[in-house]
Amino acid sequence: MIVTLWKIDDNSASELMTSFYREYKSSRDAAVSLQKAMKTVQTKEDTRSPQHWAAFSIVGVPAVK
Repeated sequence: MIVTLWKIDDNSASELMTSFYREYKSSRDAAVSLQKAMKTVQTKEDTRSPQHWAAFSIVGVPAVK
């Protein structure tokens, strides 16, 4: 489960989650996918600030492959 630690702007959340699922589709590794998604949104001018991406966290046990 991916959660946020504080309220996130809808556009920022949408951008990060779209990037996350794109990565997850190919890797099937949630932690790596979230890290790559965070790096992707950090490169964009309007979502560079940590307030747009740093609140996301993975909670729970990874699924057995």
